[in-house]
Amino acid sequence: MLEVMPSIDISEGIAVKRVKGQRGTGLILGDPFKLAQEAYGDGYDKVHIVDLDAAEGVGSNEDVIRRICREVGFSHVQVGGGIRGIEKARRLLRDCDYIVVSTLPVTDRVSSRSWLGRSVGMGFSYPLTMMSRAMY
Repeated sequence: MLEVMPSIDISEGIAVKRVKGQRGTGLILGDPFKLAQEAYGDGYDKVHIVDLDAAEGVGSNEDVIRRICREVGFSHVQVGGGIRGIEKARRLLRDCDYIVVSTLPVTDRVSSRSWLGRSVGMGFSYPLTMMSRAMY
């Protein structure tokens, strides 16, 4: 069965869709919390959220992401973007269901294997690793 999961990309607290990932291009969609509520109201029960600022190392949208995870009602929320250590992973997994780690396993395989394996006791899949709240 094919499942469709909307993705909400967040930059500077605003939901956006960039052209080729470049800041300042594409569409400005507005309030990411409202967008998540609308997606849920349209019948989506799963969502993927990307913190573009954290991914670029220029900020964080963690507060709005955690609010979406806590308050909207999705059965499955996965979050990616700028998750480079176990502390942030644990913070996000307090409210969200999954985190997606993609760059760190490629750029720092030794360190990422260490904290991924030690903290959740799971295997490492290259280059994309998902960790779930249930693993803690």
